[in-house]
Amino acid sequence: MEALKESGTCWINQDLVPFETLADVPASADIGLVFYKNFSENDRLIAHASGQLALFLQCGVPVIVDNKPSLRYLVETYHCGVAVRSTDDIFDAARQILADYEAYCQGALECFAREHDLSGPYARVRDKLRNL
Repeated sequence: MEALKESGTCWINQDLVPFETLADVPASADIGLVFYKNFSENDRLIAHASGQLALFLQCGVPVIVDNKPSLRYLVETYHCGVAVRSTDDIFDAARQILADYEAYCQGALECFAREHDLSGPYARVRDKLRNL
C-alpha cells in the first residue's frame, strides 16, 4: 500500500457496481488487474469468459493478469498486458506496461476487437433468424 501511495491512485471497491455504470470503472483505470483462483479447469481457461478482462480491453486499458495459460496467451499475442506468476510481480509488470503504454493500449483495443467483440457474429445470427 505504501508503494501505491507513492506511485499513483488505487481504488478498491468491494460493493456491487450498478450495471449502467459498469464500464466507467475500467475506463477510469490506467492498468487493470485480472486475477482468478484455480477452482476448476474452467477457471484455467478463463480468457474468453472473463467479463472483467473484456471490459478493460474494450476501454483500451492494458492489463496485468495471473499466469493462467489462456490469459498469458492473450496478453502475449496482442501485447495488451503482462502475465505475472505472483502478486509480488505486479509493480514490475506495471513499470513494463508504462514504459510502452500507448502500444499496450492499442494492443488492448485490438485484442478486444478480435477476441471479445461479438457484435458482428450476433448481427449475422440475428439476420439468419429473421430469414427463417
